[in-house]
Formats: sequence, C-alpha cells, structure tokens
Amino acid sequence: MRLPFRGAAVVGRGDDVARTGAGRYLIYSVTKAYLAVLVLRVGLPLDEPFEGPWTLRQLLRNTAGVPNYSRLQEYEASVTARPGEAWSDEEFLERALALPRPFAPGEGWEYSNTGFLLVRRAVEQAAGLERALREHVAEPLGLHETRWVLEVSDLNGLEPGEARGLGGDVQGVYDPKWVGHRVLVSTPDEVFRFWSALLAGELVSLDVLLDAVPADDADGFGRPAYGLGVMVDREWPGGGTLVGHGGGGPGYCAGVFGRLDGTLAVVLSNEDGADAQGEALRLLAAAPT
Repeated sequence: MRLPFRGAAVVGRGDDVARTGAGRYLIYSVTKAYLAVLVLRVGLPLDEPFEGPWTLRQLLRNTAGVPNYSRLQEYEASVTARPGEAWSDEEFLERALALPRPFAPGEGWEYSNTGFLLVRRAVEQAAGLERALREHVAEPLGLHETRWVLEVSDLNGLEPGEARGLGGDVQGVYDPKWVGHRVLVSTPDEVFRFWSALLAGELVSLDVLLDAVPADDADGFGRPAYGLGVMVDREWPGGGTLVGHGGGGPGYCAGVFGRLDGTLAVVLSNEDGADAQGEALRLLAAAPT
C-alpha cells in the first residue's frame, strides 16, 4: 500500500490490517467524533439548552444554526498574521455569533466549528477535557499517544507539518487553540483502535451516535448525513453503511472511514493540500468485506 502523498495509513479489520508509515499527527476535525463520545460517556443531557437556544444534540449534529467562525474573513487573516496568538473562546463566540444565523435551532443543517467549540466547553465544564479523555477513551483503549494539544509547545515531536500560509513547519509557530473545539494528536494505529471500538459499539450506543440528519453533498458520498460528531452514509457507493470523518488544518489532514462490519481506513498526512479524506474513502472501497 502506497499513499499518493506524504503520510501514514492503516487499512483493514481487527488484526488483519495493512500499514504504511507511522508517526504522530494532528487529526483536526476527526476530533469531533471523540468529543461526541465524551459527551455521551460523561452523561451530559443531549436535549437541554446549553449556552444558548440550542441543545448538545443539535450542536453535535450541526443543526443548531450556530454561525461557523470559519466563515469569518478575519479568522484566516489572523491565523496567518499571528499564528501563535489564538483568540479566546469569548472572542471566537463574539465574532461568530455576530454573523447572521443561517436558521433557527433544529430547522436546517450547516457545518459549524463554533458549535463544536460549545460542545468542548460542555465537556470541559462537566468533567475536564483532559480527565474525560483519559478516563473514558485513553485508559480503556490503551491509547498512550492520543492527547489534546493546547499550547504551541505541544506540537513538538510530531511529524513535520509544513503549511504554506505560515511559511513552513507549524511546530513552534502555530497555536492549536486556533481550533475552537481543540484538536487531538494521535498515531495511525491509535486512531484505528479508537474507531474500531467505536464501530463495534464498545464506547457508546451506535443507535444514538448514528441518529443522523441529511447533510450537504460531499465528494464520494451517496446520501450524506451527519450523526453525533460523525459523517454517515447509508447509501455509500462503496457498499454498506459508511461512518467516519475528515479533517484538515495547517500542516496536517486526516480521513477516517469505516463500514459497520469493522473494516476501517485511516489516513493521516503532513503534506499541505493532501486529500486524506478522499484517499481513505478509496482505500476503504477497495478493502475486502
């Protein structure tokens, strides 16, 4: 197995897997699935309002109508101009919530990083972000390299991730708090282990997690939908029900997709502009059932 770009991958099911590459990578929005698991395992109420007229279920499914801070022109400009000085939560929320709301809570779908910033705050307030990850994910699954990156120095030791917009390697330069919902660092094997447990129903109820609503069209999907922090496609052209997520940001990108039989494709890259999500879908479609 070879990737068309720099990175690492694990494809297969159980112990019958193919691997290429190794190392530690930022997984960006793939983190959203981990946040959903923490919400469910901590036992937070899904259908009570949280910091606004929306519920955690709506925030997790992108149906809350919370404007996405990624739409802000000043967001990208600020990351480029001051990569080591991220906005505070208050500044993220003040700027994003000043944008027009796309719809009332529960009356539409729009991807929102701001919504997952609020999800992260709920976990943080209820259980502590690091403690929740340790107790509910890392220790039960034996994940020793999966952790939150919260400071510039936390990027030390990752695979070098060059971002053209930042002039080179993000290590020592980029403040990971520019990701409002925060971001995890992990390895291909540990991402594979987490998602294998997730698809096996070992972490949370799949009925709850995959209770999905229609989402925007996406390349490689048949009928895209979004559950609690996960992308879902019950009419995936590759066969079977597809579950997973993609993510990308300065220096790194990730794609993790699996079928309900437990077959998974994990692709992590540290090449600027790589299509990790598309490659993960291709590898999964080619994997035996």
